[in-house]
Amino acid sequence: MSKIARQPKAHECYFDEFERAGQEAVHIMKRRFSEEEGRTFRLRHNESLSQNWAPNDLCEVTRNLFCVVNGLASKAPISYGGAMMNHLPTLLLKHVRSEGLNLGQVIYKTFMDFLDYPALQPSMSADVCPAQVDEAKGTLIWWLSGSDTKAPLLIKLALAGLDAERTGWALVVLYSDDAEYIVEVLKKAFPPRCRYVRGTFNAISLSSLGVPQPPSYLDLNCFQFTRSYYNVSTTEHTIVAGGDDVVVRRPLMQSEYSYAILGAPWAWCASRGYPDWCKYGGNGGFSYRAKSFAMKYALKVDPKKNLTAWKAACGKMGAHDDGRFARSIAREIRHRGNGSLWKWAEPEVQAEFSVETIRHSNNPCGMHKTWKYIEKGMDSTYISRLLIAPAKLLGSFGYFS
Repeated sequence: MSKIARQPKAHECYFDEFERAGQEAVHIMKRRFSEEEGRTFRLRHNESLSQNWAPNDLCEVTRNLFCVVNGLASKAPISYGGAMMNHLPTLLLKHVRSEGLNLGQVIYKTFMDFLDYPALQPSMSADVCPAQVDEAKGTLIWWLSGSDTKAPLLIKLALAGLDAERTGWALVVLYSDDAEYIVEVLKKAFPPRCRYVRGTFNAISLSSLGVPQPPSYLDLNCFQFTRSYYNVSTTEHTIVAGGDDVVVRRPLMQSEYSYAILGAPWAWCASRGYPDWCKYGGNGGFSYRAKSFAMKYALKVDPKKNLTAWKAACGKMGAHDDGRFARSIAREIRHRGNGSLWKWAEPEVQAEFSVETIRHSNNPCGMHKTWKYIEKGMDSTYISRLLIAPAKLLGSFGYFS
């Protein structure tokens, strides 16, 4: 009979990882996890884990979370780093006990809690501003609904990732009526040097643009394929993002400014060998779109001027906005070939720009719900590796000042 390998105890994962990394915080951890506390933690862990978790999954999450937290604390005072390590078990346990979360989601949600933990210094204090509109090279368009409570933090992280003020990215927030309070939180999160400067931040209610309230998912999807959506941008270069499930990691590379659209390739398209139009498309949750291209192919009917006609046009779309734009690229290629005004991106280029369901790049510009898909060729190490870059970014923007 083969010998069954001993599974590590939950609290041993913490001690081993912190000791190997030479962290002084290990002493705090050991005090928090006496043998009695360790047994209690292990009991809760075993009771709360879903059937999708293996016995050693908590160790894997801990190991990868430690790398992220270590990156986040790399420029922090010693006291701050120690406090983060001290709070790790509490925050982690909260998400481990949540129903239906996989390893990647636990890492992401714990990471977000660290960035916004009230007892520590929230990253909302980071000295990050968008570029002024009259100096902007590109426009970050971010839509908000009333449930997107973490969005202000992610928007500030996006501005840091894009190095928006220096590289010239303005910010436009489109919000539903129930998200007005989130917009106010975002405004207060900007440093005074840009909070009160006209032209650095534009917030536009979707109701003022004629979108029904509260907007349905189909309303938002259709509006992202409508000219009036892109009219809010004063620049040719636009990034479309929204909600509270997007992490922006780095500025655009110069080559990425030259395409019609960029977005994370679709797994269903890859599994078919990238046939036909889907080869040129990418997920619209975080995507780059040339305004001139979007204005040519998007719906011309304005919901504010004729809501009935707009609703009828939306009903005939037959695909999400990202799929419609991908089909438009295929049409452009058929009609104009190399004479097109825009470049189209192969799947490899798209995958270097953004990652969602397909693991490809180790340095994408952004992530969209990546943490949900570790069962599709991803693992928690990959998720944590991608989160280390934005964690370190915050230090350079005064997160710890």
